[in-house]
Amino acid sequence: MKPTVKQYERNIDNLVKESYKTKPYKGKTGQKKKSNGIRWGKQAEPALVDLLKNHPNYESHETQVRNTAIDKTSCIDVVFKTKTGKTVYIPVVKDLWKGTAQVDRLEKYYYQWKGKFWEGAIVCPVVARDYKERLAKQFPRAFKENAVNDIIKEMTDNKIVHNVETLWDHLNTI
Repeated sequence: MKPTVKQYERNIDNLVKESYKTKPYKGKTGQKKKSNGIRWGKQAEPALVDLLKNHPNYESHETQVRNTAIDKTSCIDVVFKTKTGKTVYIPVVKDLWKGTAQVDRLEKYYYQWKGKFWEGAIVCPVVARDYKERLAKQFPRAFKENAVNDIIKEMTDNKIVHNVETLWDHLNTI
């Protein structure tokens, strides 16, 4: 059954709660929210893998794979192998619009795609948070916010950036 973004978020939340049982927070009281955000981002990958194992085109997967043909500096979070013999590289991020580092990552993906750096490979960055909610917001006087929305829209329209629902559908076409 096709997962929803809300289901994916709930799965991540549950993994975060479990992580506090096995690795309790030991920092300053005021920093727990930051710790929770970091844990949320780290749990997005295993939560996605759990969902993708049920995909009808799932053959196998690997996690944290170094492939400099796809990304010179980072590991690919999930490498999904299809029953049709294709390999799909899936970087997993919490969002691509909150904070400079996330926007920088969005721009990196954008220029890798536009520059044909991924030529011949199937690369599908997945955003754990729903980008559709972001695109529905209006930013009448915010140049950067509108530019970010334009990039997200272009990349989602071209089936480059996905949420869990659109990735699920896309994997059926590969």
